[in-house]
This record gives sequence, structure tokens and C-alpha cells, in this order.
Amino acid sequence: MVTNRVFVKICGITNLDDAQCATALGADALGFVFARSARQVTAEQVRPILSRLSGEVLTFGVFVDEPVAHVLRQVDSLGLSGVQLHGSETPDEVAYLRERIPYVIKAISVTQDFLEQSARYQHTWAILGDGPVPGSGRPADWSTVAAQRESAMPANDEGISMSRGMSDVPRPARFILAGGLRVDNVAKAIRQVQPFGVDVSSGVERTPGHKDPDRLRAFISAVRGVAATSLPSYGQ
Repeated sequence: MVTNRVFVKICGITNLDDAQCATALGADALGFVFARSARQVTAEQVRPILSRLSGEVLTFGVFVDEPVAHVLRQVDSLGLSGVQLHGSETPDEVAYLRERIPYVIKAISVTQDFLEQSARYQHTWAILGDGPVPGSGRPADWSTVAAQRESAMPANDEGISMSRGMSDVPRPARFILAGGLRVDNVAKAIRQVQPFGVDVSSGVERTPGHKDPDRLRAFISAVRGVAATSLPSYGQ
């Protein structure tokens, strides 16, 4: 299928109300943080939330430097769609997980060596370019990402146009933009970077771990608005 619909992931979900609200408003994916964080959850908290969600929304567990065996146990036990890795996981560990989990996102801070670091993870489903301090609301350096737009790669075997992501990220990685996104800047960020998707947590909260329905609605609406009017198509 060819579409210009930007993938939207709402991260830092801690309760059923927020999960159902985000899903009802059109989020494509939800993230549950198992690492130390103001939004940290346990398997016992997440299990009843997942049991009440539609099977159409993707669900990601967010981990930091956990043994791969533990990550796999959590995914299998809870029935998560995928994982998002925010630590110093090696390319081999990521490849091992990708062989067993269909959706693996590797998060990398957007710094001057971002492209070099991203290129090491050839087997991930997506690369997430995050801000300098994940979960802090501080934005990534969008210009570092956008500067690579001139050397776009052709579409891969899955039909994903690599002009929608980082030119130096090996296929079939998709690029998801995160870090400091809010309703007042997400449209500009999408136009500048043209990512496969966006990921937001603090930018749609009223307090840490508790989403604001109005901000969720406005954020997703802003993403859908720019996607429908100014982005090139891509396969999904």
C-alpha cells in the first residue's frame, strides 16, 4: 500500500484510559516504559491494559540495557508487538532480537555521529532519533537529520522509500523522529525532516505519566494535517 500517512507512536503509557484515548484518536502504536523513568511500569500494570486494546494498535516495550533473554520473556509473556531499545545494545543483540520479534526500534541520540551510529544497526525495523535526554522534552537537532535529505536512497524491497528516512541508514530501517515534539512544533519537524514516523511522550502530558486528551487530539491532528498536504508517498 502507498500512503503519506505518518506513523504516530505515543510513548510513556501508564494506564488504560490513556491507552484507549490514544488509540481512539488514531495512534498507530503505544509505548510502555519498563526502564527507570517517571513513566516506568511493570508487567503486572501493563498486562490488563493490553488485554483491553484493539489488535490493530502496535504495542512496544521500552527497555534500557536489559539482557536479551529478559526482553524476549517480557515480549512473549505480555504479547507485545515489539521493543524499543534505549541503551547501549550491540548490533548483534539487536539482530538477535529482530530474528525473534517483528518490530524492533533502536533509539539513538541525534548527535554529530548519529549517522555513523545508525549505520551499525542494519537489522532493526526502525531507527528512532531522540533528543539529548530521552523523556526530558528537549528536542533533537532536526537540522542534523534534515541535512541528509539531498542524498536519498531508492525504495527498498518492501516498497519503503528511503527518502523518508536517513540516507545513510541501511535498508530497510525506517526513521522515527522523537525528542521535544509538541503540537506547536510537530508539523514543522515533519516538513523539515520528513520521517517515517513521530514519537511523543511528555509533549502530550498534563503530568509525567498522565496524558492530556486535548493535547493528544491536537498533536495527532497536527500530524495528520501535515501528512495529508505536504509529504511524499511511501509504502507501509
